[in-house]
Amino acid sequence: MIECAVATARESKVIRKMESQIFPDAWSERSLADFFARPDAVAFLCFFNEKPCGYLIGTANGAEGEIFRIATLPTARRRGVARRLLDAYCQTMAQGSAVFLEVRASNTPARSLYESAGFSVIGERKNYYVRPTENAVIYRRIIHKEELL
Repeated sequence: MIECAVATARESKVIRKMESQIFPDAWSERSLADFFARPDAVAFLCFFNEKPCGYLIGTANGAEGEIFRIATLPTARRRGVARRLLDAYCQTMAQGSAVFLEVRASNTPARSLYESAGFSVIGERKNYYVRPTENAVIYRRIIHKEELL
């Protein structure tokens, strides 16, 4: 069973451990501490059979939000974890809010997920990512009232 919960600075070590297993450019402990010190910080952890398996970190400040990271451990992929994280995050947003995120142009599974979750491409950032150098695709989703019920 997959469960999502709000994450706080207390869970930063759990997020850091997953971050280092998933991303070659993992956030440092300091970066996570700085993130959780922000007044607009929003984070969620997902658990599969009570074990951490994914997380989302982003911001929410009134009419806009931005997802910085959404990740699922390789052993938990294709089980709906990322979708649950997106849904939990979008539920924190107010009606009419715009949510933004960027993703590697080549990350087809993530792009398919975002598009199926109501995100639309609004632009591109040339050579945004390094190791390897790659463009970022910018997505936006507008939160509608019926999603908040």
